[in-house]
Amino acid sequence: MANTLKLSKKVLIATSDRIDIPMVFGHLKPIIVLPLATLNQLSPKEVEFIIAHELGHVLRNDYLQNLILIASESLFFYHPLIWWMTNEIKQSREHHCDEISIECFPDRMEYAKSLLKIESLPHKSNRQLSLALFTKKPLLMNRIKRILKQPVSNTKQFSSSTGIGVVILFI
Repeated sequence: MANTLKLSKKVLIATSDRIDIPMVFGHLKPIIVLPLATLNQLSPKEVEFIIAHELGHVLRNDYLQNLILIASESLFFYHPLIWWMTNEIKQSREHHCDEISIECFPDRMEYAKSLLKIESLPHKSNRQLSLALFTKKPLLMNRIKRILKQPVSNTKQFSSSTGIGVVILFI
């Protein structure tokens, strides 16, 4: 997959029983950490989709974007425009990584089914911590529609660190 994506960095893959979602750590020596409980319930192809998606984050250097977003949210926690902007950037980042995953494995329908399956698996931690695959259902459905090249609804939903949901309609 790294060769397909022309990724020059060597990326290690590890598993952990202490996490619920796939994560990427590090920049110079990136490590993809996959949740052991999730891996045990997925097919090899679904695991490949996850790895390709996470390699997309490494390829795009999303760690740097994350640092900027966290700093913005911390400094301007009171400003709704910042929460809207950072949410849009996070969604865009996930869309790009979805496309990178599809570049490695062109079966869009199987990828969409994998996202739904992963979302339906039980998780022990707070779902607000997830940034990658596990999103709120309206956002996940829009993401799946986008993957399948279907019309996406105009309703955007995001939440602040306090967990207060806000719905904005774009006309």
